[in-house]
Amino acid sequence: MLIDDQHKGIVSLINTLHFSICNKQDHTFQKSLIDAIENYTKIHFQTEEHLLEKSNYPELASHRKLHDELAIRREHINKEFIDHDDYVTLLQFLKEWWTNHINKDDMEYVSHVMEYIHN
Repeated sequence: MLIDDQHKGIVSLINTLHFSICNKQDHTFQKSLIDAIENYTKIHFQTEEHLLEKSNYPELASHRKLHDELAIRREHINKEFIDHDDYVTLLQFLKEWWTNHINKDDMEYVSHVMEYIHN
């Protein structure tokens, strides 16, 4: 499913960023990875929301609000990383964000979407 593939792509980018930070690679490269994570996430959220809208998911508004809140928090943490080299906060946020988003938030709509796909 496209959503799962996007999750894997985002996790791969996060893992690449983690590797880059641990190996003290170029800060410009790290910034480009952060930008890629941000852009890919925007596309992912749009894809997810479109699917939820198409399937008449009853909790779409609250899921969309969650995406908006996560995006605001992510932007703040990205800025902290860029301004203060706060690697720990950035990596901790990305890990918690995606673990919770994929394993908790998205699991709430899976059965609804699967029913829509199979009908």
